[in-house]
Amino acid sequence: MRVVILMLTLSLSLAASAKNLHLLDRHENGYALWRSGQPTANEFAEWCMLGITKVVVLSGNAAKVEQVFAPSCPTIEVIYNQKQDERKPLRASFLRWFDELVGTAKDEGTQVLFRCLCGCHRTGRLAAYYQMKYQDVSVDKALEVMEEYGDYMWLFPNLDEQVRALHDYIEGNECSQKTSLCVIQD
Repeated sequence: MRVVILMLTLSLSLAASAKNLHLLDRHENGYALWRSGQPTANEFAEWCMLGITKVVVLSGNAAKVEQVFAPSCPTIEVIYNQKQDERKPLRASFLRWFDELVGTAKDEGTQVLFRCLCGCHRTGRLAAYYQMKYQDVSVDKALEVMEEYGDYMWLFPNLDEQVRALHDYIEGNECSQKTSLCVIQD
């Protein structure tokens, strides 16, 4: 049993270093929204060359990544650095903050990237929120995209229900999922 756990841990660690960089949206004024996993030094330099200037770190480890790589691209600013738990639903206060960020970035023509470790679970959930709210993507299509870019999704069985709860939140409807999976009102 310990061998299986060790192999799974190693596999997850390798997946965490995967790039998983994807463009979610781009506007003519320069606005762009990207999603990614934790970058290597070269990938961080690529972010800089792409013109990304703001990074949202959903894994709370910017001190070990972006701050270490900052000398190679001082124009990138970490604007959020908290470890979110993908097993717990998002907070309404975070979603309001994210919506303000998106609005400002669109107005200013800024490029923003959000990431976690592998760019799969926390990042996939936030990407689904963005796609449903700002790109009028159906909940089923958002789930399909989350699965497409996600690794080890079976380890996080509640993400689908959380995305469905996010859709309810966006639509202003009462949450149709278990209360423990609904957006946390604060």
